[in-house]
Amino acid sequence: MFSQPRRRFTRLFMIVVAATACGEDPTGTDHDGVEGSWTLAEITFEGETGLPFTSGFGYGSITGTFEEGALRLRSDRTYLFEARGRQSGGPGPNEFSAVDEGSFTVSGTTITFESDLEGGDLYQVRLSDAVLDGNEMIANGLIFGVDVAFSFASPAPPVYDLQLALRSMWVRSNCEDAVGNDGEWSWQVQVDLPGSPTERLAGSGGLSPNATESWADQTGYPVSGSLEIQGVSQASRENATITLRATEWDFHVDPPIPDPDMDARSQTDSLAETRGVEGDTVELGSGRCSIQLAYESTWTER
Repeated sequence: MFSQPRRRFTRLFMIVVAATACGEDPTGTDHDGVEGSWTLAEITFEGETGLPFTSGFGYGSITGTFEEGALRLRSDRTYLFEARGRQSGGPGPNEFSAVDEGSFTVSGTTITFESDLEGGDLYQVRLSDAVLDGNEMIANGLIFGVDVAFSFASPAPPVYDLQLALRSMWVRSNCEDAVGNDGEWSWQVQVDLPGSPTERLAGSGGLSPNATESWADQTGYPVSGSLEIQGVSQASRENATITLRATEWDFHVDPPIPDPDMDARSQTDSLAETRGVEGDTVELGSGRCSIQLAYESTWTER
């Protein structure tokens, strides 16, 4: 049985995932624009199209009505299809969720799905293959063993949250020619994302001789500083950067002067990738003046 089609439906949930595939595809196929959360728009059965969709379960008077759903295609070529709705005529809760998950491959505009699930679940949905047509995807599949076609709308733009925490500063060489002398350092750490205000995470208080820290050669120092930025677009993530700036001051003259090998020097690195607990570093300077900042960064898909 097929319910009357309706043009509008309520989305009970939204999953947003990255819409880029990193690295080379060994199959030679193109995944650009495929990954993401595709919204279930319509179901077609025996020539009728619409949403919600009502079907029997083969259990007497029990019926289920699919009201909405989403197909999540991940960059690791796995998928999750979840359709939600309500059942009537049987025991148990009125609301139900039908799930299919597994792996997929892409060849041109064709997607082939390989489910990891076996039969037996009451509210069963399965995908077999799909064709991309502009901003739509038309997928063949099953509902309770019956052939249907699923129509999906294009993925929403991916959105991310960034968390970043500083860990330590390693002084490789502190600019001091005399053995045993500590260097006097002023420093700053800055994070930049297009469309967001510049964030200064930590530092000695500016690149000034009035705000310095004494650092010994070949020594590590803990540093603190963290931030969380929410609602970052894919383009902003790709262009996110972290910058380390530093000056080493010579106090043997009055007033103090910057060391010529570390005078307001800076190094900017990309923040586009998640580094997690393994962390990453920003290396500034070389030779007799060199420091290394360690930090952790995590991008979370909304």
